[in-house]
Amino acid sequence: EEVYKLALAINPDAESVYNNLGVIYEKRASYYEAIRAYKESLERDTYQPLVLVNLGSVYLKQSRLLEAAGSFRAAIRMDPEHAPAHGRYAYCLFRQRKYNQAVESYEHAVDLDDKLPDVHAGLGAVYMVKFLIDNEDTVSRNMAIRQWHRSLELKPDQPKIQQLIQRYTPKA
Repeated sequence: EEVYKLALAINPDAESVYNNLGVIYEKRASYYEAIRAYKESLERDTYQPLVLVNLGSVYLKQSRLLEAAGSFRAAIRMDPEHAPAHGRYAYCLFRQRKYNQAVESYEHAVDLDDKLPDVHAGLGAVYMVKFLIDNEDTVSRNMAIRQWHRSLELKPDQPKIQQLIQRYTPKA
């Protein structure tokens, strides 16, 4: 943190330094400081989809879903091919219980980049919720399990995902 503050003393307009400070504050769970740092970065350069995704992620951690959705939508408008923005927006929709829209956004993220384990895990979660709402919807259950397996292929160390697969895989 001190190194970044020194860098800002030298160049107070360095937007990337503010973004890096935001990341540090976010990891410390100093969310308001992170928000302030991300906004400082955006004031210096408004075209930063990644910073908007970071900002939206902090809002999600605070359960500020409307603000989060706004940040993710802004990032997507700037860069429609930004798969992580679509994935985070999908998670925001999921938290708002907009399951069909969440599936669409997650699937779009997968179409853009099939190698994001969190996106596959999230898509699996939405499909599983759809199954739990309607136990006859075994297609959603199977899709959930399929997405979770894909997530584990990309990032094997996910014990919660492994537990979900064990719990919801039908017994022969």
